Amino acid sequence: MKKETLEDFRNRIDVCDRKIAALLSQRLETAREIGQSGLKSHVCDPARERQVICNVIKASSPEFACFIEEIFKEIIRQSRKVQE
Repeated sequence: MKKETLEDFRNRIDVCDRKIAALLSQRLETAREIGQSGLKSHVCDPARERQVICNVIKASSPEFACFIEEIFKEIIRQSRKVQE
């Protein structure tokens, strides 16, 4: 079996990054639609945000849970900005 090169690893990361960017775009578009829907009074919901964080932590590898939590806190923060 061929040993992977740094370029091989980078190519794998690039594929992941494109998928992440596409999913984040979908998430942010949905957040914008919420902001435009007139439901803004329900946007800031700390209980919902805690549930989102809990869900993604459960779906992630325990080894990376703390990183995933921080990333999703930022995703939620940026989503709120898009809703304004």
